[in-house]
Amino acid sequence: MNLPKTYEEFKLTLNLNEPNSEWELDLQSIWYAAKDNWSASHRIAQDLDTIFGYWIHGYLHRIEDDKFNAMYWYEKANKPFSRLPFEDELKEIIIEILKHE
Repeated sequence: MNLPKTYEEFKLTLNLNEPNSEWELDLQSIWYAAKDNWSASHRIAQDLDTIFGYWIHGYLHRIEDDKFNAMYWYEKANKPFSRLPFEDELKEIIIEILKHE
């Protein structure tokens, strides 16, 4: 499947077994997060030295209730510590990534 252009197109990719290997790594990482595969998402995000990588990394540590670690990554991403429901923040991250792909 080609690069999704919208959040709705991205959601349609979640019926696949894995993300498109041609996607940027930030999109692959958030795809795994959307599939509730924390480990796969984290494996990618922890090696991304980008704003989106930091943001995803913070989001993942917020999910595991590691506020201290999450706050560090949100700060690196120049984002406030999120208090949104997880699903809402996930959607926000996906939309922002798609705007920049």
